Amino acid sequence: MTLSPAPGNLPAEPNSFVGRERDLAELVAILDRGRALTLCGPGGIGKTRLALRLATVLGERFPDGAWIADLADADLDETADAGEQPGPGAPGSSDSGERSRLVGLITAALRIRAEASRQLADTLTEALRPRAMLLILDTCEHLVQECAELVQRLVAGCPGLHVIATSREPLGVRGEIIWRVPPLGLPPASSAGGAGQEGWHAREVNQSEAVQLFVERAVAARPGFELNDGNAVAVAGICRTLDGVPLAIELAAARVRALSPEQIADRLADKFELLALGDRAAPPRQQTLRATVEWSNELLNPAERLLLSRLSVFHGWNLDMAERVCADSQLSACQVLDLLRALIDKSLVSMDGELNGDARYRLLDTVRELAAGQAVTAGEMTGLRAAHRDCMLSIAEEIASVAYVRGEPSWPERVTLYHRARADRANSNLALAFCLLRGDAAKGLRLCHALSGYWLASGEVAEGAGWLDRLLAIEGAMPPVPPGVRAKALAVRSELAFEQLDFAASAGYAHECLELSQPIKDGNRLGRRRRDRGPGGRDRGRGRSDRGGEGLQAGARRATRQQRLGRCERALRARPDRQGEAGSRRRRRVLRVRAQPVPPDRRAS
Repeated sequence: MTLSPAPGNLPAEPNSFVGRERDLAELVAILDRGRALTLCGPGGIGKTRLALRLATVLGERFPDGAWIADLADADLDETADAGEQPGPGAPGSSDSGERSRLVGLITAALRIRAEASRQLADTLTEALRPRAMLLILDTCEHLVQECAELVQRLVAGCPGLHVIATSREPLGVRGEIIWRVPPLGLPPASSAGGAGQEGWHAREVNQSEAVQLFVERAVAARPGFELNDGNAVAVAGICRTLDGVPLAIELAAARVRALSPEQIADRLADKFELLALGDRAAPPRQQTLRATVEWSNELLNPAERLLLSRLSVFHGWNLDMAERVCADSQLSACQVLDLLRALIDKSLVSMDGELNGDARYRLLDTVRELAAGQAVTAGEMTGLRAAHRDCMLSIAEEIASVAYVRGEPSWPERVTLYHRARADRANSNLALAFCLLRGDAAKGLRLCHALSGYWLASGEVAEGAGWLDRLLAIEGAMPPVPPGVRAKALAVRSELAFEQLDFAASAGYAHECLELSQPIKDGNRLGRRRRDRGPGGRDRGRGRSDRGGEGLQAGARRATRQQRLGRCERALRARPDRQGEAGSRRRRRVLRVRAQPVPPDRRAS
């Protein structure tokens, strides 16, 4: 039984290591507290590279060196080379279980000879017991159970041994420290295009780790490449679109040999096609972005794969939303939580903080794209998007009912409702887009009405107006739009135009709303009369009921009048520079009207 005198077998780093200084500092501190660390994360996130860098940083702490055993290509149906003299515990011997094959791979990497008189696992444990060394087990996700059993045994029997495992899911052993490898730091969202993009410069964008990695690899692919103010926005957009995933960024950076950053950004709508070939010397699972994601997908069981494909319909969600949309006869609601937890463990779903006491989840865009493709292939996407639309409509109307039907909410309630609506902004837009695609103006207009409070509070008035204009313009909508739904949508459109200070358009939408509303009002009045003229209804209908209705209408008119005037006053105060003398005259007129008492005939009875 001999251990090679070499201090380790770590490969030399092929290129510069970019960023992650804080991550490395945190991991060094973690290994002071425990001896079994698992770096978890999705494919391409940089687990192996981070483990190797960490081992290099910690090298002096381990007199017997840092070693790595690459398990990526391990096939437990094949015999592993366990050394020159296979013993009873070596692959191919009488003790030929799966763990024995794994042990054979590790002993080969550590250059440990098997002994004929003992099991190979005992030989490995005995060889490592007196050593102070670091062992990296790389790519454990397809051997999780076998790796867990072996790590448990080695850590218990070898007090000087520290183990770092890289895996897409935790090993689940006693004393394991699980550390989720995050994406690289991203540039601010505004630097990736859209509003404010002209104010961003190369120096500011290059503060992010993701951009630094792109530039480093782009220079290697095309010497002379540089980040400048002309391409900074495009590079920032590439890094944000790729979620800060190092492998994806490196594959994109390699394309600068033939494309400009702007061209790469434009073609990222099909990430898998653009990033189809990278380092030919890399393992097959890391040569393309698709291969990396498919490697993870192949390790899922059918139920996990089904849920993942259905979750692709969301842009962020909570458990309740997943149960509403994803559950059916194939996948019960009670299964969703356990399957979701399994997808989190396997680094395909990420937790995205908490909101109002509910955990939020998300998919990386690369994972979502592959999962969505599977849903399309299975013929489920249209049904999923319909369920997603109905879910978002239900949630938006629930929020609106709290804000507008149950009475004036308190300030903390308003903040809660606002943050909930903002968290699901992307989902609401997806639902509205589906309504446009299917010509379902009725549900689309209901969703716009429910979202109107958020649009006004967030200042996203133009976006709301755009959705309403497109939905109101749908001709021959199926199912037909009920007059009441259209009238409410027109009222919202009038309000949005008012906020944009387009008072002529606001009045036009308001008049159209009133024209639609009058028949509804007359129909309601006729219904009340018929009810009141029924048996025993005449006395109930006269006097008290009519006077009460008139009083409620007067009160509503008064409240609406004061609310409209208040909005007008705020708009004029907020935009005096855009109104000039005319605006000042309107503002004085509003203030005079507000100061006038409500006429007696307009007061509630």
